[in-house]
Amino acid sequence: MFVYLGVYFIINGVEAEMEINQKIKVVTIISELRMGGAEVLVKEYALLIDESKIDYIVIVDGTRIGSPIEKQLDEANKKVIYLYRNPFFRYSLIKRIIRKTTHRILLYTTLKKIKPDIIHVNLGSYGFWGCNRTADKYARKNRLRIFDTVHNEPIVHLDSPKRGYLLKHKNVRFIALHEEMKREIEEIFSVRNTTVIRNGIDIQRFMSLSKSKEEMRRALGIPEDSFVIGNIGRMVMQKNHHFLIEIFQELLEMKPNAYLLLVGEGDLEDEIRNHLCKLNLEKKATIISNRHDIPEILNAMDVFVFPSQFEGLGIVLIEAQAVGVKCVVSDRIPKEAFVTNKIWELSLDAPLIDWCNAILDSSSANNLCLDNRLEDYDIRKIVKDLEALYLENS
Repeated sequence: MFVYLGVYFIINGVEAEMEINQKIKVVTIISELRMGGAEVLVKEYALLIDESKIDYIVIVDGTRIGSPIEKQLDEANKKVIYLYRNPFFRYSLIKRIIRKTTHRILLYTTLKKIKPDIIHVNLGSYGFWGCNRTADKYARKNRLRIFDTVHNEPIVHLDSPKRGYLLKHKNVRFIALHEEMKREIEEIFSVRNTTVIRNGIDIQRFMSLSKSKEEMRRALGIPEDSFVIGNIGRMVMQKNHHFLIEIFQELLEMKPNAYLLLVGEGDLEDEIRNHLCKLNLEKKATIISNRHDIPEILNAMDVFVFPSQFEGLGIVLIEAQAVGVKCVVSDRIPKEAFVTNKIWELSLDAPLIDWCNAILDSSSANNLCLDNRLEDYDIRKIVKDLEALYLENS
C-alpha cells in the first residue's frame, strides 16, 4: 500500500509540472544535484539548451539537498523532478526490498507520465536501485534513444555486472568526454557508435571575477600572508585527500605560512577532518562546501593541487586553468584536461618532497601543453553539440 501511495504522490506532482508540447522531450537522470562536475554539467545543459527545440527535464534520483545548483535551477524555472519528494521514502528503516521496488515503480511511472523522446543518464547509476536499468527497460519498450555519459574512467564507471548487462542490451549509446575514453569504451563494450562531447565550463564566468584574491581570502578567514594550496572535489577515495594532507604537512616544513583550502563534501569528510586534527593542522586549513562562487575560490589559491587516483576528465582542472591558477596534478589525470601551460604533473609514487618542490616552483610555464585550448571547453559550443545529438534523426 505504501508503495502505491508514494507513486500516487509523485505522479500527481509530475502531472502538475509537465506541459504538453511538440518539441523534442529529453529526460536526463542524475542521482543528486551536489556540487560535482557531472551535476554542474547537467545544470549548464538545463540553463543553456535551446528551449524552442528541446524540452529538457531533469529527474533527480533522490530528494533535495539544498545545493546551489538546485537554487539556480529553481530561480531559472527549470523542470526538475525529485523522485523522493515524499518524506516517507527517505527513512532508512524502510526495508531495502520495499525501497528498491518503490524506486523502480516511481521512476518507471514518472517516465511513462512524461513520455520522453530521449533518455539521457549520468554517472553510471545502473547499480543504484537499478535506476538506469529501469530507464533502459522503458526506452526499449517504447523504442526510444538512450544516452549514457561516462563521467569517469570506463573500467571504473562500468564494473563487471554492469558490463554484462550493457553488452546484452546494446540500445544504450555512450557519450565519452574525450577520444581516449571513446576508444576504451568501444573496446570494452564492442560498440562503434560512441559520441565525444566534452564537459564544458562558462569560460567568461571564470575570467570575470566578482572579488579579488585578497577580498576572497578575507571572506574565507584565511590569514593575509598565507601561501594557499587548495583542492575542489568530492571527499571520496578517488580524490586522494589523505595524500594531499601528507603533501601539505611536508610543505609546512618548507613554507611555514602555507595554508590548505578544501572545497567539497562526501563520505570521507569526517575522516579528512580527523586526519587534520591528528596532525594538529586544523588551524592551518579550511573546509567549505556548497559554494556557487567557485571561480573566486580558485582565484584565492596560489596553487591548485589535484592528486586524484583517477578521473574521467577532471573538469575542475579546466576551471582552475581558466582562472589562471597554477596546477600541480597527478599522472592519472587525462592529458585532454591539460589545456594551458599552467600544469605541473607528478607521479603519485613520487616522494612528497617532489610534490612540494613542484608546488613551490616559481617558473612561469612548462611544456606539458604548447597550445591554449580553453576555447574547446566553452559550454555554449558544447551545448550546441548536445542539441545536434538530440535532434539527430528526430
